[in-house]
Amino acid sequence: MQQLPTPAWKEGASLGFIFTIYMTLIFSLQVRVMLQHVLEEKENKIVVTLLQQGMTESSYWLSWLATAGIKYGALVTVIVVVCRLVGIFKYSNVLVVLAFYLSFTCACASFVVMMSTIFSEARVGGGVGMLLYLVCSAPSFFLLDQGTNQGLILGVSLLAPTAFGAGNQLIQRLEEQGLGMTGATMFDASATESPVSFGALMIAMLVDAALYGVIGWYLQQVVPTDYGITLPPCFCCMR
Repeated sequence: MQQLPTPAWKEGASLGFIFTIYMTLIFSLQVRVMLQHVLEEKENKIVVTLLQQGMTESSYWLSWLATAGIKYGALVTVIVVVCRLVGIFKYSNVLVVLAFYLSFTCACASFVVMMSTIFSEARVGGGVGMLLYLVCSAPSFFLLDQGTNQGLILGVSLLAPTAFGAGNQLIQRLEEQGLGMTGATMFDASATESPVSFGALMIAMLVDAALYGVIGWYLQQVVPTDYGITLPPCFCCMR
């Protein structure tokens, strides 16, 4: 009889957990920096000045999204390439992993747009936004158990950081098996022994990006500000 009948320790499982935490922290810092910069322009009345000079709100946000796209795109490309070189993504298809990370950057950018409509102070908004991001990532660490319902996972994946964390864990599961995340395995939930597939999580993050963007646009219209005219909450139903 064993004195300590515990499961054998697996290096791959520990690596997947640590890697997920590390990626979560990296992107939480990026979200805070971008959100703080957006709110600094709002706090210093730069946005109001630009709008008074003829710039449209859509042009302003498109410029920020383009900036975020370039910055995040370069960041995730470096992350994926480095991880491939050091063997973290040894068996995975680089393009599949890159598409997953780019999907999350879209969700992060939309998350920043949404959060920027709620706060007016840069430091407070940046700190709270980062904290909220970390809280939203917490379910990913216990969501992929076999007993978890697929519908529940996809529902909780409306929190983009949760879908991102779960996706990173699925990548590491396949890396541990020597298969890697490829086009053949990304929609195969049985390959990762989880209730949901990697591809479904990636689609969920794209849905999150669109959803956060719509919520951000709506809040931009109804949240009171020092300048401009706000619309009633039910303006979408009014003629």
